[in-house]
Amino acid sequence: LLAAPSPLAIWLDVEPANSWSARRSLNDATVRGILDHLLTQPGHPLIGIYSNASFWQQIAGDWSSISVPEWIATGAPDPPGCPPGFAAGPVWLSQSTDGARDIDTVC
Repeated sequence: LLAAPSPLAIWLDVEPANSWSARRSLNDATVRGILDHLLTQPGHPLIGIYSNASFWQQIAGDWSSISVPEWIATGAPDPPGCPPGFAAGPVWLSQSTDGARDIDTVC
């Protein structure tokens, strides 16, 4: 049997390119349910959320009590430093672009 290695990290992708409800409360419940499930698994990997303040507001509204690591999609070329987070979690990564490829920065 072939077995896939366990992931070291899982980043939930919360951005408008995915399918989301027009009801933010349903989106919040979806994200919360996924997080609750993943975080209660024995030996779970790092769990975080990939988004930005604009996407998060559009999809999740004012829900800011979530405190898992954040990976911020800036969409900007070479932003200085790391942007502020969109919820209550620590910002671990920032993603910018040089027009040809994405550049991830550890915060």
